[in-house]
Amino acid sequence: MLIYIFTFLISLLLIYIAENINGKSKIILNIIAILIPSILAGGRADFIGTDVRGYVEPIQLFANSSNNYFDFVNSKIILYSAGDFSRFEKGYTTLIYLCSRIDKSISLNLFITEFTIIGLTLLGLYRFKKNRKQFSVTLGMLIFYAIFYNLSLNMIRQSIAMAFVLLAFSYLLDNKLKKYLFLNVLAIFFHQTAIFGLVSFFIYIIINYQKKPYKNLSVTEKKKSRLVKSLVIIFIAAVVILSRSLLIRLVNIIGLSNIAGGYLINNTYGFSLSGILTRLPFILLFIYCWSHMEENKFKYVYLTIISLDVLLLGLAQTSAYSSRLGWYTYVYYIYSVPDEIGYLRKDDRIVLKIALILFLIVYWYYFYVKLNYNETVPYVWGGLF
Repeated sequence: MLIYIFTFLISLLLIYIAENINGKSKIILNIIAILIPSILAGGRADFIGTDVRGYVEPIQLFANSSNNYFDFVNSKIILYSAGDFSRFEKGYTTLIYLCSRIDKSISLNLFITEFTIIGLTLLGLYRFKKNRKQFSVTLGMLIFYAIFYNLSLNMIRQSIAMAFVLLAFSYLLDNKLKKYLFLNVLAIFFHQTAIFGLVSFFIYIIINYQKKPYKNLSVTEKKKSRLVKSLVIIFIAAVVILSRSLLIRLVNIIGLSNIAGGYLINNTYGFSLSGILTRLPFILLFIYCWSHMEENKFKYVYLTIISLDVLLLGLAQTSAYSSRLGWYTYVYYIYSVPDEIGYLRKDDRIVLKIALILFLIVYWYYFYVKLNYNETVPYVWGGLF
């Protein structure tokens, strides 16, 4: 347990220093901050994170024995414990194949994947900070480490996809829609469920769409228009999610019948107490910051995504994997929380940051230590390269 804590603290300290300086030292400190937790991930034993033995090792062993990339990536073989090889996304299998050309051990594979996840997350936070003076990159990374780091040691493919989805969202700041779409499509090549990440694109476009008459509206009328559109999206999403047959039909229409079969296998719908409690601090923070965010063009986007996040909590009882769909909305708190707090007065920012840090400490300990969620505690060193 302590190795995780020390790793997080050292990385966060380096990020905090880097965030407040300029020049080459800033880049060097950030790279070191990414390297430390990546080395921890790369050097772990193969039973740290249930998916490692489940599919990472079998794919690695197959890649080690393959000499032709195209034969490897298009293979139809059945892997021991991992099942049908063809079910794995080509982006992820390609990454493993490339790693296997450098080193046959699984540690390089695990190191590279974690370095990618953390690097994309940190890059997205810095992109967000460009136009937001009080935006805290360090706070965003703290949320990542407390909620998503240990998760990424298990849900490896989806964690890479989520990192791309999150980075893509930062390009909406500059209205760079092509780059947003490119990164989201790239995410799908690592985990097909990343197609749900495109929801943020449609939310953003619908809420902030401006036709000529819209530009002539007063500030109050614009706010009302965005709020109405946000509520309409939430209502439609609620109808679709609560109507399991409609949700499955829509998933099948876009050609993802395997998701419907694996993630939406029954009609059970209900909220878990732990799911609600883990979201509650973020929801209360958003409500508190609401009136301070008048100039934030993502205000109503956040409202919609947070509402969807709560709705998706109800899918947790559908199957063992259905709750994973909700991680694509949960991950946006890495951006939204620092963004919201940045609009408050200095004293309020300090108090809320302290409260948030305490909550995140409790969250990490309860889920990853006490419950051993994703089976990453205790940490065992397995060797590097």
